[in-house]
Amino acid sequence: EAYLRIGGHESVRNRVVEDVELSRRAKRLGIRTLVLSGAALISCRMYTSTREVWEGFSKNLSGLTNYRLAPFFLVLVLLLACCILPYVLVWFPAYTEYAFVAIVLNILLRLLVSLSSGDRLISSLLLHPFGILATVAIGLNSLLMARRGVVRWKGRDISLEQ
Repeated sequence: EAYLRIGGHESVRNRVVEDVELSRRAKRLGIRTLVLSGAALISCRMYTSTREVWEGFSKNLSGLTNYRLAPFFLVLVLLLACCILPYVLVWFPAYTEYAFVAIVLNILLRLLVSLSSGDRLISSLLLHPFGILATVAIGLNSLLMARRGVVRWKGRDISLEQ
């Protein structure tokens, strides 16, 4: 009923990040949404190569903040400050305690995500900081593509002009 009320996928057919746009439409219409993991019900392989991962997430990341610079950079700065900086600051005696607490929180967060999503725990924990750095790099590429007004996905250019 809610899906029909917001106009279904037809209402977001020209949007690049259509799943987020469906939620935004629901919110504007006062429809409550809930995000849940469907990992126990379905599975898919979104991408089969590094290039596909790069293009696919580059298509989406700046769209998550509706292509607005301030919120986009806030997210990137928070990712770096919370998930990368502690691994650097742990080596500086004045910050070691605080950095250690932040690293433990990172590990706990990654642990919860891994357990709920079925990720391989050890590799997920060890690769977490590198995943964050990759996300930031992809995010910056996403921003550059958005500033050009075109994103590339599945071998084609998609205009961001609505």
